[in-house]
Amino acid sequence: MGLRVVYSPRAIGDLHGITRYIGSDNPEAARRFRRSLVEHIKLLADFPLMGPEWEKRPGIRSLVHTPYRVFYRVNGPKQAVEIITVWHAARGDPEIQPGREGDRRQEA
Repeated sequence: MGLRVVYSPRAIGDLHGITRYIGSDNPEAARRFRRSLVEHIKLLADFPLMGPEWEKRPGIRSLVHTPYRVFYRVNGPKQAVEIITVWHAARGDPEIQPGREGDRRQEA
């Protein structure tokens, strides 16, 4: 078995916001997209280095699930992949504060 995948409160809020936004037009499409996004993220448990390191912040990686980018870090001592935020690529780069991305995580 691979690493645990844990979501920050920010990432959980991002997922809810994405689902609400898409769901306002098409609830079924929102459920399908969320399901496919979460399944893609689950791959990180077995392949934590599949996303390239983010050039703006060493130690932070990003995984593309068009049109979103999932920002995460691998926490070896905790045997976890920590999902920091799920960000729409058209919005540019997110603000990720050092030390803040690890606050109060929840398992997927």
